Amino acid sequence: MKFFVHIGYPKTASTYLQKNIFPNIEDASYIGKPFSVSFTEIINNISQLADSEFELKKNDLIKSLEKDIKNYNCNKIIISQEGFLYSLAYHTKEKPKGHDIYVTIKRLHHLLSIFGEVKFLFIIRKHTDLLESLFFEASDRFRFDYNENDLICNLKNNSKKNIFLLENLFFGKVYNFLKQLSNENKVMLFEDLEKNKAKFFSELSNFLELKKNPNYSKFNQTRLNSRLEKKKVSYLLTTLRPLLPSLKSLWYHKFNLRKYNEKLSLVKMKLFQAPKMRNIQMKKYEKLVYEFYKSDLNNFPMEIKKQLYEYKYL
Repeated sequence: MKFFVHIGYPKTASTYLQKNIFPNIEDASYIGKPFSVSFTEIINNISQLADSEFELKKNDLIKSLEKDIKNYNCNKIIISQEGFLYSLAYHTKEKPKGHDIYVTIKRLHHLLSIFGEVKFLFIIRKHTDLLESLFFEASDRFRFDYNENDLICNLKNNSKKNIFLLENLFFGKVYNFLKQLSNENKVMLFEDLEKNKAKFFSELSNFLELKKNPNYSKFNQTRLNSRLEKKKVSYLLTTLRPLLPSLKSLWYHKFNLRKYNEKLSLVKMKLFQAPKMRNIQMKKYEKLVYEFYKSDLNNFPMEIKKQLYEYKYL
């Protein structure tokens, strides 16, 4: 059995691939959103358990995974979850650390390799565009203080405050980590999907070892969602929903307004911090971003770096 695991990054057309491409590949089974309850639990445990807890639960996870895999009658399985490379995907704490993406990948590889060969796919995007898109969609989910000044200090290496937000986008480091697990992994560029779909789909077909290339032409006119095309109303509702004080929360704190008020610090962040980060223009920090990520991008082999130069990553 072969597993082709698409692990991210977020904001690199993951939803597009999950809706339009992966489910329509005939000679492979697809495991993607919405996941079964059991598979969701497997993913959560892989990403969130401490090492000691993971070791204790590992045998149960293997049995659960085996049971899930038996539901698919194909020797080729595609799994897609961009949250594997998104450190805040399972984050709920006000003092963040984020899940360790490298531990997550290693555990995922370990469990799947029990049942067959594992190949990882991850898609990258120019850092300024990726960060701007992430802040636009994710900043209202932050449960911690992070503002534009913190971002600048991170980029200048003057502060380590929540720097994992930037360090998890070390593409070269991820590439070399995956290479230690297997030489059969693949990195692809979001910009190819935007500007050279024929090349993107050809590389994807080769990676997935398809007997014949699917008819991707019907997807060529499918547009990738632009953040500028998002409905403002939906974002307004997304922001307002967690702001509304609830009777349940008041009851939980036994109407202790002091304790309840402590929770309202999150409201301040969503009212004042999130809109500023959502509307940040990363282009004005292009030089800082370039300097911050330059040494990491140079970890790629020359054939990939040529593509990075083409799309002005470097």
